[in-house]
Amino acid sequence: MRKTALLLAAVLVLTAAFTAQVLAAVIFADDFESYVGGNAPLDKNYAGGANYAPNGSGQPWFGPAPPNARVIGTENGITPHSGSQMLRGSVANDKDENWVNIAYRFNNGNVYYGGIYLDWWFYDPLGAGGSACSDFGAIGYYNTAPTDTDYPGTGSLNTGVTVVQRLSLGCYATGDSNVYQARIVGASDGYSYGWFNTTTPRSIGWHKMRVVVFPTSSGTAGMVAFYIDDMNNPITLSATGGPVQVHSSVMTYGYNVIEINTNYGATSAYFDDVTFGTLETTGRISEIKAQPVGSFALLGGKRITAAPGAGVPDGNVFVEETDRTTAIRVHGTLPTGTGALGKGDEVAAIGTVAVTPDGEKYIEAASISAGATNKPIDALGMTNRDAARPNALGLFVKTWGKVSSVGADSFVISDGSPTPIKVMCGALTKPAVDDKVRVRGVAYRDESGPTLLMRNEQVDWTSMDATYQPLPFVSAFEYVHEWLILGPFADATSPTDETYRLDHDFISDATGGVITETTLATAAPPSPGATLGGKTWTRSNGNGAHVVFAPVGAADYSTYYGHIWLYSPVDQDAGARIGSDDSSKVMLYNDVIRSMSGGPALVMYETAPIAGRGEVWGQDPISWIPLNAGWNSILVKCENGTGAFALDFQIVPTTGMGVSGWGGAAPLPGLAYMLYNPTL
Repeated sequence: MRKTALLLAAVLVLTAAFTAQVLAAVIFADDFESYVGGNAPLDKNYAGGANYAPNGSGQPWFGPAPPNARVIGTENGITPHSGSQMLRGSVANDKDENWVNIAYRFNNGNVYYGGIYLDWWFYDPLGAGGSACSDFGAIGYYNTAPTDTDYPGTGSLNTGVTVVQRLSLGCYATGDSNVYQARIVGASDGYSYGWFNTTTPRSIGWHKMRVVVFPTSSGTAGMVAFYIDDMNNPITLSATGGPVQVHSSVMTYGYNVIEINTNYGATSAYFDDVTFGTLETTGRISEIKAQPVGSFALLGGKRITAAPGAGVPDGNVFVEETDRTTAIRVHGTLPTGTGALGKGDEVAAIGTVAVTPDGEKYIEAASISAGATNKPIDALGMTNRDAARPNALGLFVKTWGKVSSVGADSFVISDGSPTPIKVMCGALTKPAVDDKVRVRGVAYRDESGPTLLMRNEQVDWTSMDATYQPLPFVSAFEYVHEWLILGPFADATSPTDETYRLDHDFISDATGGVITETTLATAAPPSPGATLGGKTWTRSNGNGAHVVFAPVGAADYSTYYGHIWLYSPVDQDAGARIGSDDSSKVMLYNDVIRSMSGGPALVMYETAPIAGRGEVWGQDPISWIPLNAGWNSILVKCENGTGAFALDFQIVPTTGMGVSGWGGAAPLPGLAYMLYNPTL
């Protein structure tokens, strides 16, 4: 009976290793029962071999310079884990390799970036001290793996390869022969070339092995865990910085192959029952909260609403479902530097379910990392009474009330509900007693009762009389993540002259000279849905902490305008960093500029020289952006020749403007924005 299958629709609930009932879709399963056995080579690219198949169809296993692994039955008293057939190597020290091109076979030629696992059964023939066994399974990436067929040339991915990633598990001769080894190519905290000794002792017999890459996004290193026998808890890697159960994948290429490596030493291990699949979901926060204390917890794809600062304690982030139904606190050692976490970031956390003496379920994380940056979750409006209820714990909310007292790091409000709310705000400016305010923060509780933990954003409280409340920027670095976009603009000269695309006033053209780029802020203030010269100001998608013009209809050889109303709490001088594809120009209008120019906006920056280029985060500094207290019009013009078309922008201090690259500069604190000017 053929048991190899593409079980595309099958789903199963993995064990507590993927807490909150993380589902895994089984994409490929092979128990080697369908192949010709009797010591026949497994390789499909072994001409004349019993298991030969055409490149691109038939059975999927291929290898370099076949024969490689052999399909065998019971031998030397070792029986297959299931059925009557299994694999072993061909010849001692032959370094046999067999691959399946998972990108071509199962993902339309695309690599998998995360949310995948590989299971197999591994027979260790020597056990402790068995240095002659040096075999392992792996999930990997080779830049030689084709996207439109199984293998290149005669079948070797090693020929001409320049980029390789392997996440390997098994035995390796250079390690401690009393324990099993794991490998993460590129890791520098193992004992050699990404190899780690584990703390799992070797023993003769069958062992279930698993490699898991937790969900991540393109261009971001994922978190990796390895399992042997106990599928509820990852094994421990003996890293130079101390033992770890989860580790960064380091490389960001993704994964396009699975592989079995046999006879890397004199004695071959045996392999059986290989399964490759994807982690479909990380489950809901409510399911994690329902798990027993001490359960292994995996959280991914949830959005941060609050990170440390002001009322939020160090070492904590609050994450929430995008439908705003449930939230949870994650505690641990937070990444720093360019990996620092902020509001809007999607977070991956791996750890255990814990509980406070007051009964708050939270995640004590062994690893916390950021994925993509997204639009922040909006605050959910609640009365004081509702914000104090247990089901609001951890949610990002907006509540209101009259200030009854003010302390060194807090103030207390009440809307008339039986229980007032203590607002923890750290060193932020506080309202006065009897002020009526609206406040955004995380609903929480401490020994004194219901509290609201404010983020380190002064604009998160405002007077009840205010008709608006500005929004803070995203991520730890507070890039402008959404704009009003107008365009594309192009005329007969645009395809041939990039300087023209940036310097020509297309707004003047579109309005017959009535409105220009420099009079826009006063003559036709941008707002969502407003039209100008037959085009409409359209809100960008707010994803990724920058704007990519493709979703709003980007065209080659064209020009776009992006606009925000920037809020500053005080008059102050600022700087900025900008990255663009291709060139860009920044125009500023406020009272300071009006007094300097006599009326129109002024150009504060223009790419020099104007040229086609790729976007680099914050690639150019802007030394002076004078800001008024209140609203400031920032108009950015971006031109493009062909291909990618994007823009990033960050307001920074005039001192310490940092360097290019994501997180290369610290943001100027206290700023916010809106897409329309509420005072007009």
